This record gives sequence, C-alpha cells and structure tokens, in this order.
Amino acid sequence: MLNDQDLLLFQAYIARKASLEKERNDLAHGCFGVSVSIPDHIVWVAQSDFLTFTAAHKANQKTFDLKEKQFVYEIGTLERIAQEIVEFYNQLGFLTGYLTARRDGPRGEAFRAQRYPKLCAQPHINEALVATKAKMQRGGDEMTPNKALQPTAYSLRSQASTKLER
Repeated sequence: MLNDQDLLLFQAYIARKASLEKERNDLAHGCFGVSVSIPDHIVWVAQSDFLTFTAAHKANQKTFDLKEKQFVYEIGTLERIAQEIVEFYNQLGFLTGYLTARRDGPRGEAFRAQRYPKLCAQPHINEALVATKAKMQRGGDEMTPNKALQPTAYSLRSQASTKLER
C-alpha cells in the first residue's frame, strides 16, 4: 500500500508515462513523408487525417486540406523523444528501488527519506508532479488509488512540432 507521498509521486510517474506514450504512439502510428523544400525534417500526419484526405480526394471533393493537419519534425526532435524514453526507463528503475526499500526496515526508511526529494526533482517528473498537484487542488481530488489511474497528461508534440507552412 502506498502512503500519500508515494502515491503522489506514483501519479506523477503515470502522468509522465502517459505523455511519452501519446507522443510515441502518435509517431509510431502516423504517416511520414519528406519534402525537398525542408531537408533534415520529416513531415507527419495522423493516419485518420490521411485516410480522410484520401477518401475525399478519390470522391473528387476538395474540402479537406491536408496541409492544415501536417506537422514537421526536426531530426533533433525525434532524437529528443528517444532520449526522453530512455530517461524515463531509468527513472522507473529509481522509483522501483525507492519503493522496494520499504522492506529494509529503518535503513530502508532512511534511504527513502533521503531519496524522495531527489526523485521529485528529476527532469520531467518534477513538471508532472506540479501538474498533478495542481489538478488535485483544482478538482479537490483526494489521493486515492482510483484517482491515480486518471493522470494529468500533456502533449509534448504540440511543443516539439510546428504546422507545415503553405
């Protein structure tokens, strides 16, 4: 059973996971292309938008503007996403060590007391922790296991990509 402090930290990890998972899924399940006018970039569009455009095009309807739905990713952005996934994998290891230290009696509790602030200060986890606390304060939510399954998610894709210029 997690105490309130551990549950809050766990919720932040879940929120971070949800954010990375959305970004990864968008990339993994979207359609990619290239443009000679923007070398070193990748054009991306959601499958649903591409399918809608294709159907409209085949029906000779010009009502769907695919350019409005396209995003441009720089190679560096894709590298950043991959690095953040690796970073989160390592952070999960730190959380696991922290949680399992509860079984080590007083020595484990001393380790946990020292480790908790460091876990909360980790890149991206700190941001997710702040967002989770803010959500709880706005909604008056109590920290319960059921609430932990409803994380605050935020989209990095909107920060990492830009609309394709016409």
